[in-house]
Amino acid sequence: MIDYILKFDDEVQAISVLQDWTILDENGAVHWHPKPKCGILPIEVILQESVWDSATDPENPVETTAEIRSDGYWMAIAMTMPDDILWAMPYVVSEHSRALANSGQDHLLRTKMTTQQIAGVIGIRPVYAGSNYPF
Repeated sequence: MIDYILKFDDEVQAISVLQDWTILDENGAVHWHPKPKCGILPIEVILQESVWDSATDPENPVETTAEIRSDGYWMAIAMTMPDDILWAMPYVVSEHSRALANSGQDHLLRTKMTTQQIAGVIGIRPVYAGSNYPF
């Protein structure tokens, strides 16, 4: 699978841009709907993990460092093969090969992020369908 990471200002913008990846339910609510053999999932980009201290009271740990998530609305779209039309969208920030990642090779195929931006990412959540990229 080829995974694309996208960043939007908010979910409203994502829905507007990716209308063909959504459906309306009987109440008029919008839901993400993957295309055949593809997947789409909202994700969080983690820049700093929470740190907890349980030395004083193991039953009530205290958060000493707060988690920091990247701003914006992030999504992952999984495709069966590279998609240059999707890559050309200004909201796509990176393209990854799940097969390369699972074999321990460099998984990043293309990126619009700087080296510093990539280095600042601790991980993404949730880990979806075996896509545990070692950011």
